[in-house]
Amino acid sequence: MFKKEVLIFLLRGLNLVMVSGIVKSLQKGIRIIDCLAKNGEMGVTDLSKEFGVSKSSIYNLLNTFAQNHWVEKNEITNKYKLGIRLFELGNIVREGFQLREVAIPFMKELVDKIGETVHLTVLDDGMVVYIESAQPGNKFSAVSLNERRVYMHCTGVGKAIMAFLKEEEIDKIIEEKGLPLFTANTIIDSDELKKELGNIRKRGYAIDDIEHEPGVRCVGVPIFNEKGEAFASMSLTGPSPRFSDEKIKEYADIMKEITVIISKKLGWKEC
Repeated sequence: MFKKEVLIFLLRGLNLVMVSGIVKSLQKGIRIIDCLAKNGEMGVTDLSKEFGVSKSSIYNLLNTFAQNHWVEKNEITNKYKLGIRLFELGNIVREGFQLREVAIPFMKELVDKIGETVHLTVLDDGMVVYIESAQPGNKFSAVSLNERRVYMHCTGVGKAIMAFLKEEEIDKIIEEKGLPLFTANTIIDSDELKKELGNIRKRGYAIDDIEHEPGVRCVGVPIFNEKGEAFASMSLTGPSPRFSDEKIKEYADIMKEITVIISKKLGWKEC
C-alpha cells in the first residue's frame, strides 16, 4: 500500500497541492489510488459505493489519472487498476530517497572543497529532475518532483545521463522532447548531439558550455544503480569565468571518484 506522504509528493507533479493544504480532489484521488493498491481492479460503481461519492466524480478522477497513465482501464471488465506511470514515479521517489541519503554527505564535501553549487538530479520521462541542491555556506534545499525539470540535451546533468542510455532511448527523447534552443551554444542538431554523447561516454563526464543559461558552465557526472543504468547525475555549476577548461577537468576527476563511490553504495558493480 502506498503511504500518503509519498502520494502527496507524487501528486505535486499534477499541481494538485495548495500552499494552505490538500485540496478535496487530491484527498479523493489519494483514497482511490490507495484503494486500488489494496484491492486491485475496481469499477466506477464499486468505488462510488466505497467512498459515497457520485459516479460522475469518480469517473472524472479516474479519467484524469488514466490520461496521465496513473491508472489503466481494462476494456473487457471496464474496471481500473494502477497504471505503469505510478509505479515509475514511485520508483523515482524510492530511488530518490536512497540516493539523497547516500549522496548528501558527498555533496557537502564537494561544496566545502570547491566552493561551487552542487546539484543532484534523476532521470524522469526523458527529462532531468533536480531533487537536491547544495550551495556554499552549507545551504541545502530539497526540490520537489516537477518543481524544476530541464531538458537533457543542453545541461551537464542531462547529457551525463543521456550518454549512457540505449540508442533507441536517445532517439525517443529527441523525437518526443525535441532539441529546443536556449543559448547560442545549445546543440540543436541530433547528429552533433550524438557525437557529443559519444565523447561524454569516453571521458566519463559532460559539460554544459553555456548551453542552457547565459554565463553559466557546468560539469556533470552520471550515477549508476544496481542494474548498471545511469539513472541520476551530480553536477558542479557556476559562472563561466570560474569554470575554465582546466578547472572543469580538475572538478570532473574529483566528481568521478565520488560518483563511483555513490554508485557502488547503491549496488552498482564496476565492470
